[in-house]
Amino acid sequence: MNMDYALCEGIKHSNTDGISGVILAYDVNCQYSINFRRRVATGPFLDFPPGLPLLPAIGLFHVHGHQDQCYARYAPTFVRGIGKVDGEILETNWSVLNGISPMTRTMTLAHRTEVMDAHIADNNWKKMVNMGEINCNLTPFFCLTNTTHQRQPCATNGGRYVKPAWNTLRISN
Repeated sequence: MNMDYALCEGIKHSNTDGISGVILAYDVNCQYSINFRRRVATGPFLDFPPGLPLLPAIGLFHVHGHQDQCYARYAPTFVRGIGKVDGEILETNWSVLNGISPMTRTMTLAHRTEVMDAHIADNNWKKMVNMGEINCNLTPFFCLTNTTHQRQPCATNGGRYVKPAWNTLRISN
């Protein structure tokens, strides 16, 4: 019921106008998604748009621990329209947060929450700032040029990524 409520509230408070469906990557989606619509219909506080398709997926890290048929049905690699994603967003923060865990053991709950929130926000900021470089390295056919900020074939850049001017404003460690 808690997961159903969180999902329904998340969709209700998001701008879902014009989207063709919702992709939900959840570790146990092979079981969770089976009766989702029925639980929503019978839940007094649950509301999910009736015509909005829900595409279930299981992250690549977790799907290998499931039965073989779960891999073919729920792995993000095979879910139509999902693109190239591993479906493991929270797990990517573990390596960063493991480094601060010894410090947070003796903190109060409020202080621990603030410290963890600051580290997660910093991690998200670094991902956002470096997204262009990461995308260009994954898609080597096009890169941003420093002068025009337009996507140009990498052959004109010598096959390397050129950071846009705004990227020099960031504070590096």
